[in-house]
Amino acid sequence: MSHLPALAADADPAWQRALQVTPAVLWPLVVVLVVLLFRRQISTKLRDIRSLKLSAVEAQFTDRLADVASNTAPVPLTAQKGAIGRAVRSRRWCEGKRILWVDDRPGNNHQLAEIIKDLLGVQIDLSTSTDDGMQLLRTASNYAMIISDMARPESERAGLDLVRQALADGVYRPTVIYGSRDHMSIDTPAGVFGLTNRPDELLHYVIDICERDDGPVIG
Repeated sequence: MSHLPALAADADPAWQRALQVTPAVLWPLVVVLVVLLFRRQISTKLRDIRSLKLSAVEAQFTDRLADVASNTAPVPLTAQKGAIGRAVRSRRWCEGKRILWVDDRPGNNHQLAEIIKDLLGVQIDLSTSTDDGMQLLRTASNYAMIISDMARPESERAGLDLVRQALADGVYRPTVIYGSRDHMSIDTPAGVFGLTNRPDELLHYVIDICERDDGPVIG
């Protein structure tokens, strides 16, 4: 009989045990109920948060693109915002792509190259001559595109020479000529995907090529 009091003390009433277990069982149900009841408000709030983040990113890059445009060709603010907004939405198509940029003065395009890399998640390899660019094209098969200036010390039409050589050697990739206003008066030559002196248009061309390209990505 000496053990009966101990057994009685250890045996909690059923309602006490239920109270101990109930919160653990009910909390997930409460959470589900709240989500169901307020799903519209929650969804709206999440969209608002995403929109604020997107607006902040677009504002930051629009300012950076405006700095570039101030040194190149005039670009309306609406066009800048349109290019940046499209880039933010299209990053998934471009991320991991590799671009060859041929220009004998790469420092002139440093800001724009950084914007394209940061916005789209691409890798950009720089080259300063047609010969060097061709060597890179021959040794690397995973370039999604080429960006080239038009005139270099080697030739006033070095950009077009690069396109012709790449086609002849079977290493051609879609090419955009990004040059000065002096070179924009010609018709778009065969093999050239686009021809522009505006940074926003270059950004659009890069996205266009990314969306059409099924080639390999880095990694």
